Amino acid sequence: MAEIIYYGEGITGVSACVPKKTLSNYDMEHFMSKEEIVKTVDSIGINEKRFAEDSVCASDLCFRAAEKLFEDNKIDRKSIDMLLFISQTSDYKIPGTAPILQDKLKLSNNTDCLDLSIGCSGYIYGLSTERRFSVKRLNNQSVSE
Repeated sequence: MAEIIYYGEGITGVSACVPKKTLSNYDMEHFMSKEEIVKTVDSIGINEKRFAEDSVCASDLCFRAAEKLFEDNKIDRKSIDMLLFISQTSDYKIPGTAPILQDKLKLSNNTDCLDLSIGCSGYIYGLSTERRFSVKRLNNQSVSE
């Protein structure tokens, strides 16, 4: 089993934005039998799905969550070095969603932006990717000083 260990680092804030519209997983009988629905819901513990309106993109939800994160944690936008967008539902095929968010959030043009199109394991891949970029930044700073 792979293992990632971080020393002297941590997550200082988390924020989320989810659509208001919900659909119970128990109302999916057109897709599978009632028995299969109960078995699935009982095994994974997810009772409902959330749906955004047709006019809402992933970057809209991320923007709201990021604005709340900045406000709640008093984060200076100038301190953001990198923006990772991790999802299987990008706004478009191209351009990437991270640069769209960079613009919406009014982050520096020097902010690294990267989309990772990954599902369930995206959180771990995102942490690992960010860590690699952080180490590289630190190494470059120490070399150039």
